[in-house]
Amino acid sequence: MDEKTIALFWSKVDKSGKCWNWTGRLNRGGYGMFGDSLAHRRAWFIEHGEYPTQCACHRCDNRRCVRPSHLFNGTRAENLKDMRAKGRGSKPPLHRGEGHPKSPLKESDVRDIRREGKPGNYSALGRRYGISPQAIRQIVLRNFWKHVE
Repeated sequence: MDEKTIALFWSKVDKSGKCWNWTGRLNRGGYGMFGDSLAHRRAWFIEHGEYPTQCACHRCDNRRCVRPSHLFNGTRAENLKDMRAKGRGSKPPLHRGEGHPKSPLKESDVRDIRREGKPGNYSALGRRYGISPQAIRQIVLRNFWKHVE
């Protein structure tokens, strides 16, 4: 990366706080973008002369931060573990099971399906409950409605 590009990069950074925040374009996830690269990965490259092995992870948990001392080289697994430890990542669904407004089943239906469900009668149960035989099979195998005993 040439000096002009590096100067352009740092011109888009606010270094007034503890974190050095990216002031340029952000992606949908809230991470800074420099061209087609994540800004924090570029900051790692500028500091270390190479890109991180897999991920430039944030110690500060600030997606806009590009301060090299706030970044560490990590694997995808380490990045996911770090993200979850900080309470980020996928959230549990708001509505599950019969609490979902479009669910055709009640928990009592699921218990009945599991009690009666045997290969050969999935189609009949599907017609009775208004769902596919494949969905009946997934319920019987406990791949669907896992939270129901």
